[in-house]
Amino acid sequence: MANIQTNRWHLQRRTFLKGIGATLALPALEAMRPVMAAGGSGSHPIRMAMLYMPNGVRPDRWTPEGSGDKFKLSPILSPLEAHRDDILVMTGLQNKNSFGGDGHYVKTGGWLTGTTITKTTGSDINAGGVSMDQLAAQQIGQTCKLPSLELGTESVVSGIDTNVNYT
Repeated sequence: MANIQTNRWHLQRRTFLKGIGATLALPALEAMRPVMAAGGSGSHPIRMAMLYMPNGVRPDRWTPEGSGDKFKLSPILSPLEAHRDDILVMTGLQNKNSFGGDGHYVKTGGWLTGTTITKTTGSDINAGGVSMDQLAAQQIGQTCKLPSLELGTESVVSGIDTNVNYT
């Protein structure tokens, strides 16, 4: 670890100012890109978020009060108030193909495809079609730098069933 009292990390004033000037300009340039790409119209790309919480949530914390355009956001959704007119919160959805079957695999695997998930023996994995998030990406993703971005927060290796395949 470098000693802060030494001059090894010391930059000349002019070098520092050049670097900081370039750094400060980068966020502004990136932020202006969608507006310039839209021809200066000020329109923003349409975005869609699909949230999956495998252990469930308290619906009352995520469901707005009221319906149509006269709803009140729940406390968890309240940070989105500035975008309220652009939000659609769908509730009460069920994947009837997920009932029955072999535990959680059947219920979670087809949440975006609406298909029944069955146990496989290896390489015969098939999701049963294109998932709804990818269909949306095909329709509205052309206006975004990344048409589809999948994020996960849990390790793929999570237990004794890591070698079980379902499709």
